[in-house]
Amino acid sequence: MKKRYYTSFSKRLVLYLVSLLLITGSLVFISIFTFSREFITDNALYQANTIATNVSRSFERKIKDIESIPNTITGLFGNIDTSEMRLLPSKILTAYPFLSDCCLHYSFSEPNKDGCTMYAYRGKSGKIKTKSLAYRLTVPHKNNIIRKNDKQGFWSVKELDSSHSIISYFQPIKADSLQTVSGLLELNFPLKHLTDFIYDIKIFSSGYVFVTDSEGDFIFHPDPQVFKYHNLKSFCSSPGIDYSSTLKKFTKDTTGYENVYKKGKKYFLYYTPSSRMDWHIGIICRYDDIRLSSSKFLWLVFAILGIGFLILYYSAIRIVKSSLYPLSEFTENVRKITNGQVNIALPEEYDNEQLKDLYQAFRYMQDRVSSYIQCLQTTTAKNQEIITEINLAQKIQKRFLPKDISLPANIELYGKLKQSRSVGGDLYEYFILDNKLYFVLGDVSGKGFPASLYMASVIKLFRYIASRQSSTAAICNLINTHMCDNTEDDMYVTMFIGIMDIQNGHIIYTNAGHPKPFIVYADGRICTLNDEPDVPIGILEDYKFQEYEYTLPEGSQILLYTDGITDAENINAQFFGKNRLIECINGATPKNPYTIVTRILECIQAHIQGTEQSDDLTILDILYKGTPQKESDA
Repeated sequence: MKKRYYTSFSKRLVLYLVSLLLITGSLVFISIFTFSREFITDNALYQANTIATNVSRSFERKIKDIESIPNTITGLFGNIDTSEMRLLPSKILTAYPFLSDCCLHYSFSEPNKDGCTMYAYRGKSGKIKTKSLAYRLTVPHKNNIIRKNDKQGFWSVKELDSSHSIISYFQPIKADSLQTVSGLLELNFPLKHLTDFIYDIKIFSSGYVFVTDSEGDFIFHPDPQVFKYHNLKSFCSSPGIDYSSTLKKFTKDTTGYENVYKKGKKYFLYYTPSSRMDWHIGIICRYDDIRLSSSKFLWLVFAILGIGFLILYYSAIRIVKSSLYPLSEFTENVRKITNGQVNIALPEEYDNEQLKDLYQAFRYMQDRVSSYIQCLQTTTAKNQEIITEINLAQKIQKRFLPKDISLPANIELYGKLKQSRSVGGDLYEYFILDNKLYFVLGDVSGKGFPASLYMASVIKLFRYIASRQSSTAAICNLINTHMCDNTEDDMYVTMFIGIMDIQNGHIIYTNAGHPKPFIVYADGRICTLNDEPDVPIGILEDYKFQEYEYTLPEGSQILLYTDGITDAENINAQFFGKNRLIECINGATPKNPYTIVTRILECIQAHIQGTEQSDDLTILDILYKGTPQKESDA
C-alpha cells in the first residue's frame, strides 16, 4: 500500500512538473511569435543605427583632418609670410599625398578682389606641378556649398563625370605680418577618399550604405547600376506608389526608417543626417534578408528551449522516481524519533548514493538527538541547582543591605541598590551609634558572585570595625589591611565612609577612590566635595588613608552614588554623565531623599531606552534638617 501511495504521489508530482513546463514553454513560444515582427524590426534598426553611427564618425574624423590642414600649416612650414604664399600649394600637396590639387588665391587687400592665383596639381606621373594664374578666383555658387564651419571655411562637391567626383574645402588664411585675410585656400581631393571605407560595410546579406545630398541626389552609392538613377526619387519610383512623403523625411534632419517596394520586393530603408556635412546617410536591404537572419536566431532559441524542456522533463521523472519512494520509511522513523524512540533502527539497504547520504544524515541526527537529550537532562538538573543557589545567594546578599532604622526628626535618609545581575558588588550601609550617623557606600570591582562575596566581606568588616572606631581613616586602614591579606584575587573596592554628628551636621569622612559626593543646598545649589579621593581599598597594604571634615548646612543634603549611575550607557554609546545627574536632582520635586533617588533612577531608565543595564546602580541621600532643638522650637 505504501509503495502504491508514493508511486501515485510521484506520478502526480511528475504530472504537475510536466504541466508547468508545457504551460511555460507555450507562453514562451507564443510570446516569441507575437513579438517576432517587433524583434525583426528592432534588430534591423539596431544594426542600421550602429552602422550609420560608425559611418558618421568616420566622416567626422576625415573631415576634421581636412579642416585642420590650414591650422597646421604654420606648424609644418613655420611662419607664413606673404612672400612665401606662392610656394604654399606645392608644400601642402607634398605634405598631404591624398590631395589631388591645391589652389591659393591671394590678395594683399582682400580675397574678393582680383589678385594672383597659385595652382599646384599632381601630374600623371605623380610629380607636383605649379602654375600662376592672373585672374580672379571663382568661388562655388552657394547652392553647391554643402557645409560651412565656424572658421569661415566651406565645402563644395563638383562632379567631373558619372564615376569621378571632387570634393573641395575652402579656407580663408591670414598672413602673420598683416593679421588680415590675405588669401583663400582651396583643397581638392577625390570624393572616394571620404567614402572608400563604405564599400566594405554590409548589413545582413544584401544591404549596403549610400549617401545623398539635401536634395536626394546620390553623393555615393556602391552599386554603379543604382548610381545611374542619379537620385533617390528616381530609384524608388514605382507604379502606383507615392514615395514623396518618404523622400521628404529622408532629406530632412531626422532619423527613422520606411518600407519601400521595388519590383515587387519589400525593402527596409533607414535614414539619418550626417553631423558634419549637409548629407544624408541611407541604409537599405531586402526585408527577406532581415527576416531570414532573425528567423535563424528565433529558431535557434526555439531549439534550445525545446531541448531544455526535454532535459527538464526527463530529469524530473528520474529524480522523483528515485527519491520520493524511499522517503516513506524515513518519515515514519522520524515520527518515532520525535515521539521519544531515539534508538529505533533505520534501514540501510539503498542503491542511490544520495539516499545513502540521507541515511547517514538521519543516523547522525538520531545519535545527536539521543546525546542531546542526555546532556539536556544533565544540564537541566545542574541549571536547577544553580538557580536554587542563585536564589539563595540573592536572599543572603539582601540580608547584608541596611534595615530600616529609627532616625531622629532632623535626619531624613533614603538609599536604593539596583543590581545589573542576580547578585552584585555594590554596597551601602548606615547605622546610628552614640548620637552619630555612620554611613558607607562602595563599589567592588567586577560583577557576579566574586564581587558579591567580596561585598559581603567588606560589609561585615565595616559593621564590626565602625562600631569600635570613631575615625573614618582608621576604619579604612583596618579594612584595607584585612582585604590586602590575600592579594591573589586582584579585587578591590572603592568606598566613601562618613560619620555625621546628628546635633550639628558635622561630618568626618574618607574617600577611598570613590566618585565625589554631591552637596545639595537648601537654595538649590549643587556642588561636590572637592577633596581628592585616596586609592581604593585592597590595592596598597600599608597605605594610610586621609580624613576630612565638612559641616552640612541646615536643610542641605549629601548625595552618594556609584559610577554605575554616571556610566549608564544608551544604544548610541552615550553615558548618562554628571550633567544629566545634576539635571535630575534639579527636576526632583520636592527635594527630599526619596524623590531625588527615585527621580534619578527614572531618568537613567529613560536614558538607556530599554537596553540591558551594564552595572549596578546604588544611591544614598542624607538630608540634614538642622539641630533637634531648632526643629522642636519651630
